[in-house]
Order: sequence, then C-alpha cells, then structure tokens
Amino acid sequence: MADQFKRYLTCEACRYTFVSDKDLIQCPDCGKPQVRKATGKEIEDYIRIRMEIEKENMG
Repeated sequence: MADQFKRYLTCEACRYTFVSDKDLIQCPDCGKPQVRKATGKEIEDYIRIRMEIEKENMG
C-alpha cells in the first residue's frame, strides 16, 4: 500500500533518479533544486538497476 504514495523523481542537474514519498525540490544526491517527475524510461531504468543490485547482494 505504501508504494502508491511514492514518487519517482529525477534531478536535471546530476540525472540522479530516486523514490520519495514527499514532493522534494532539492536533489538528495547533489543538493541542487532541479528535481522533476521522472519519465517512464527513467523509472524503468531505476527499477531495472535496483533489481540488478538486489540480485548481486543476494548471491
């Protein structure tokens, strides 16, 4: 249920994509105020990379 409130966001400055349950305007990675809603492609890439990291950590 909590996932429905999460937002996928991307920083225009450093291209960092992340998930937040708040409307952030400042990037948690570089600190610049250039955060926007992530595109479908950015969301797909984020999920794919997170799954790869999870697989690596499991074995």
